[in-house]
Amino acid sequence: MTNPQTVREGGRDGVAPFRQKERSLFPAVLAPDDATLIARMGMGDKGAMAPFYARWEASVRTALFLKATDSMNTDDVVEDVFWHAWCQAKTFNPARVTAKKWLLDITRSVCTDRCRRAMRGDDRYGAW
Repeated sequence: MTNPQTVREGGRDGVAPFRQKERSLFPAVLAPDDATLIARMGMGDKGAMAPFYARWEASVRTALFLKATDSMNTDDVVEDVFWHAWCQAKTFNPARVTAKKWLLDITRSVCTDRCRRAMRGDDRYGAW
């Protein structure tokens, strides 16, 4: 059987063709489950971060509870959350916690740290 990515329109063997443009729009749908992506991130696989980010970015933004006008800070915090997720991926244990809870715990931790820095006056990234 041929690789679906290489089949042209009206492909052979009844395999529906994938267009690269369509594939890039839905990386989270085509990606493996969260535990697999996090395990790959823990091994340093940079290709695992894009589908994980695409799948969870909206949930992290919703959890931030920031004002809509504060989009620059929101972007910084989201980036910081996923950076921490990348760094802590080796510690993820799917037998103990779900990926959603793990990521939202990281989100809470990052937000708490930023608020504490802002209260101390050590907020280099701007006040929340």
